Amino acid sequence: MEDTERDERLDKLRTNAQEWIEASDPSVTLGAMIESAFLMAAADGELSEIEQQQLIATIEYIAGEAYNAAQIETMLGQMLDALKADGWEVRIRALADSLTAPDARRNAYRLAAGVSFIDGEVQAGEERLFGLLAEAFEIPSSEASWILSEVRDELFGAEGSE
Repeated sequence: MEDTERDERLDKLRTNAQEWIEASDPSVTLGAMIESAFLMAAADGELSEIEQQQLIATIEYIAGEAYNAAQIETMLGQMLDALKADGWEVRIRALADSLTAPDARRNAYRLAAGVSFIDGEVQAGEERLFGLLAEAFEIPSSEASWILSEVRDELFGAEGSE
């Protein structure tokens, strides 16, 4: 994929993610939204340098003045350590427990989907994570599929829907 396509998708994701965070229940912590994005970025078992840079830039954009790049990088390192220590199931359950409002869970799911769709391909690990997140967030499979289609269409436009 060309860098310009990826950059356009990142810009769309950042704008949408900021709206999803603002639309969520005020009790939602930004950290939980960030962890949903992190988990999706790490779903293939690694967090490449470019994925980390994109994630830091996206989080910095949506977090406003809450975190700077260095703080976000530290936070991602802590999330990676927690994931290694606790495992996927524990982190997903902790994330679901911290997002109690249904709209917050759906917006975290949207953000995770956006992270997955940035490179234009959904990897097998990401597909599995979609199922695990939907289950943990108590999002019915038909609604989860609709959300994924909605996010894909927002990032790719009409030509991205198949």
